[in-house]
Amino acid sequence: MRKGRVLVEGNAGMNAAALLNGGLVVILGSAAEFLAVEMIKGIVFVKGECKGYVGGKMTGGRFICRRTNPLPPVTEKVLEKEDMALLSRFGVSGMLTMNYGRYEV
Repeated sequence: MRKGRVLVEGNAGMNAAALLNGGLVVILGSAAEFLAVEMIKGIVFVKGECKGYVGGKMTGGRFICRRTNPLPPVTEKVLEKEDMALLSRFGVSGMLTMNYGRYEV
């Protein structure tokens, strides 16, 4: 995907947002292994849990999910104002935002 929006109301399973090249992917459930693998750009938000191997071979873009262990070179960054707006838009606000992290290359 290069632009647009995808809303997943349940769990996304494996390889969610793989090869993403732009746009926004919102997963209201959980994502299994290999979230955002080889992602080039775009934004992914996972409201539920992120399992292992997130961000493998990722070269750009960012994903926001509950604290997880991303694969290098992905690192955790501080949530910014636009990230907080996205979280609150999907029902995450206040103290709950402390459970989430922003991950990018």
